[in-house]
Amino acid sequence: MPGPDGGSQWLEVVRAFAPLVVAFFAGVFSVWLFRVTAPVLSLGVEGQWVGERADVLLLRLTIENRSRVVSTLGECRVRVLEHHYQAMLSEWVPFEEATVKPAEAPAKWVAPHRVENPPEHVYPGEKVTIELLRSLPNTQLVHVGFQISQRLGRWRLRLAGQPIMFRNTATAWIARGIERAA
Repeated sequence: MPGPDGGSQWLEVVRAFAPLVVAFFAGVFSVWLFRVTAPVLSLGVEGQWVGERADVLLLRLTIENRSRVVSTLGECRVRVLEHHYQAMLSEWVPFEEATVKPAEAPAKWVAPHRVENPPEHVYPGEKVTIELLRSLPNTQLVHVGFQISQRLGRWRLRLAGQPIMFRNTATAWIARGIERAA
């Protein structure tokens, strides 16, 4: 049985560390809650040259919801940039003309295209495929970027500390004669 000083010291130690323990478990709970309620999308881009002269590019854009909650989609944009073969090209696709790296300037600048009638919601486990045709005669190398804006609810914003629109992007290099997603 502890003496009078031993018992009071024990209570002081518990009182000093109790807020830290509560804060730690509240943080763990917040992270768990966000992971359970945050939408997680997986995007994909595949391309295939089709047509009599293989001058039409068939793009397959996929959206897969890998979370446990319904994802509300905002704007869907596709960027198709024609390039010349160069020694070094990155995976990054610029969606704004001001952000183009000088060493990776495309052969021709084309504004991003909005995907018409994208799905408004993607349900958990659902995979949506959108197919687009682009006529690109005399093009050997194409850099494709697919970007989706997700709308997060106000309570998710407070948990995540993120802006109201969260963007996901997927890219692919497609060369004539080589169809491979990046």
